[in-house]
Amino acid sequence: MLSTTQNIFLQIGATRDGLDPYLDACWQRGMKAVLIETPDYIQWRRKLGRRTFDIELPVEQPNDPNQVLNALGDLSKKLKLILPGFERYVECVYTLAEILQIPPWQKTISPHFVPPDKWNQRRLLSQKTSSVLQPAYMMLSLHHAEAFSLGNLKYPLVIKPVNGGGGLGVFLVKNPLQLEKSLTELKKLTNYDGSIFDKIIVEEYVSGVEYSVQGISQGGIAVILTVCEKIILQEHISEINNISGFREVGHVAAAGSWNNSDIQQFTQLCIDAVGYSQGPFHIDLIQNSQNIYFIEMGFRLSGGGLVNLIKKVTSIDWAEASFASHLENQYLLPFTSTKNKFVGQMTAVSSEEIKIGEHLHNLGFAVEIEKFSPLKYPSDLATYIPKSLAADFMRHTGYLGRITVSSQSLTEVKNLLQKCISPRLNYQK
Repeated sequence: MLSTTQNIFLQIGATRDGLDPYLDACWQRGMKAVLIETPDYIQWRRKLGRRTFDIELPVEQPNDPNQVLNALGDLSKKLKLILPGFERYVECVYTLAEILQIPPWQKTISPHFVPPDKWNQRRLLSQKTSSVLQPAYMMLSLHHAEAFSLGNLKYPLVIKPVNGGGGLGVFLVKNPLQLEKSLTELKKLTNYDGSIFDKIIVEEYVSGVEYSVQGISQGGIAVILTVCEKIILQEHISEINNISGFREVGHVAAAGSWNNSDIQQFTQLCIDAVGYSQGPFHIDLIQNSQNIYFIEMGFRLSGGGLVNLIKKVTSIDWAEASFASHLENQYLLPFTSTKNKFVGQMTAVSSEEIKIGEHLHNLGFAVEIEKFSPLKYPSDLATYIPKSLAADFMRHTGYLGRITVSSQSLTEVKNLLQKCISPRLNYQK
């Protein structure tokens, strides 16, 4: 039972990777944890066997601050911290924090930080730091976008919703016909709370290696924890229309101290441009032989199991460090380990991939296998999937386990993960 004197931590949106890292940081401080999510996803979490928050409140649209406040009632008087568990609800978190004047709102910072969506991230970078390169891009209304309205953009192109997340609605298009079909497909999709998409970014495809930088902004100073090389596969969205998207299936992480000064400078410029002074962040970028290109930025902990990956590489608890930063003004020192330990992980989608991982483990490699419990779908979902769960079924189901590889050699980690993922690589050829 919730004590009338206990402080409350509110998380808006559940994580999708099976981890609930903020719970431990919350309970270690004697706080109570409250989760706001859609009614359907709260039920879905229980089917998945996720850990239970002290209080779980269903809200039809968790991105609506008024609906969240109505659901909280008198609990809002005890709130000491609000953080997002998922990309869709970041904006709502910062709106509520300002209304209630609790972290991540900061009384010493004016104006209050407003997390920019993908379009405004690009706009701010263009205005404030032209040295950070971006793919050529433009924003369009989804329902008025046409192939002839793309100006000087050159194929191949990537289209994505301005307010999407988790790879939802991201398509690779190589010609006007594919663009037209992709836009038609995107109009059918709904966001994670069941709402429709409105605006999209169209950008030129940049070839290279994609990375994700994880860190914490501390008083506006970017402290990098890890830099992860992504393992990304193209996947067919529609066989009939020959439309492809992307699937982020794994990461190879190196400690922030191991990476070069170009990444540090790039990261700091991004933090400065958007005015993000306090809290966790991740930045996606593409690097090729010529340059580093900004792709997008998130103002929360990464999903995809990266919280655990960071801990294995650096021994730092990213969620705990975020709590300490917001509540106690305790800052991390820049990570300075000289041990070049590399850890990679991937989500397995077949028993064949799991068997390859087990075989490598039996050969003596540092390979760990985490098998997920078989999921029994409720009978009603066999014929009907609610709009509020449609995106999750598309992007966050079908995984049998997670394979993790550790080594002092970056090359060995990448080679071992390539072996594990080889059944999918062969399928793509």
